[in-house]
Amino acid sequence: FEALGAGECRLVGGAVRDALDGRRTGDMDLAARLAPEEVCRRLAAAGIRVAPTGLAHGTVSAWVGETRFEITRLRRDEETDGRHARIAPVDDWDEDARRRDFTINAIYADAGGGLHDPLGGMADLQARRVRFIGAADERIREDYLRILRFFRFSASHGGERPDAGGLAACTALQAGLGRISGERVQDELGRILRLQRGGEACGWMMQAGVLGRCLGVAPAEGGLARLQALMQAEAVLHLPADACLRLAALLPGPEAARAVAQRLRLSRACARRLGAALQEAVAHPPTPPQALALLYRLGRQGARDTLLLAWAGSAARGEKRMTDWRRACGEVAVAAMPRLPLSGDAVMRLGVSEGEAVGAILAQVEQRWLAGGLAGDEDWALAQARQAVEALETEAAAVSRQTRCPQTRYLRKRRAAASRPARPRK
Repeated sequence: FEALGAGECRLVGGAVRDALDGRRTGDMDLAARLAPEEVCRRLAAAGIRVAPTGLAHGTVSAWVGETRFEITRLRRDEETDGRHARIAPVDDWDEDARRRDFTINAIYADAGGGLHDPLGGMADLQARRVRFIGAADERIREDYLRILRFFRFSASHGGERPDAGGLAACTALQAGLGRISGERVQDELGRILRLQRGGEACGWMMQAGVLGRCLGVAPAEGGLARLQALMQAEAVLHLPADACLRLAALLPGPEAARAVAQRLRLSRACARRLGAALQEAVAHPPTPPQALALLYRLGRQGARDTLLLAWAGSAARGEKRMTDWRRACGEVAVAAMPRLPLSGDAVMRLGVSEGEAVGAILAQVEQRWLAGGLAGDEDWALAQARQAVEALETEAAAVSRQTRCPQTRYLRKRRAAASRPARPRK
């Protein structure tokens, strides 16, 4: 405030909203009557680090210690297309407020802590009401991402049910979400899923048809119940909110996971997690050997995700086996990573040449090892490998004898001749 001039800027948006609501905030946004170039000049003169991060929107960023501030010039939207806006600078605080999305995000605080609330945002905040500024359909047509922001703020700052007018407008205009990039939808959906009331928000979105529109696929039948049960399991295990796994709880299977990953432009890591978590259907709490086999096949993250989703699905069906599921999750979390007690080099030392035969023998031994509950040691694995090698040698010898037999050679020639096309007559 001192660097820019106390009367030239005000805090706005999340910082004010959350302070009034008794919450900590990560958003530090200021609105200013100064041009961004003048903002940069004054901050630099005060020794504050500043960067012109969004000049097209009249925005610059500044850092005081580890705290980042975004300073945006007062403006109005002159033209919008549902994604972008052509803006014009203004000097009127109320005009700047009227182009924002919700009343609770249009409360300003000056340098002395005085509040400026031109649209009744403080009353809405106290009443737990998330209300669009002006006509809801007009605000949404300016930026269709506001549909998802409506559900997010309704879950984080709203009451038991979303505002009826806003919900009706979001339902009617949901097709506009198809004009929003997958990255922007992913960001908002991730914020929703991480909320304490994220399950409720997804329920509202599902009823409105918005959730399927965002995902590009129909949510799984019972997916909402599984999501809510997963959130309870996370609480039992004292795990942080996991947006990626919560998203998996809503999906019917691996194919849907691949489609959603492409639609939302998910990171490779999250896309892999979705596929791994939905790859295997686990109906009952696994025994310790079964849990180790799952750990071996899917890795620690994949095994834990699979078990948490299975636990959530079991709880959603009304099954009461929390202790068993919790035990299985604990086992894959602390157990040493299982290792097949046989290597390709060991197989080659038995006289098998490098290639497909080595892989086939390893696969046979691995299958027997998993079927036996991962109980075999190196001696056992070598014995199994020798049996597989002997079987291959016996098979190869039989094929060789058959090839040397005169009758076999005659039959092979007859079959080859019959397969050739007939020569045309001269």
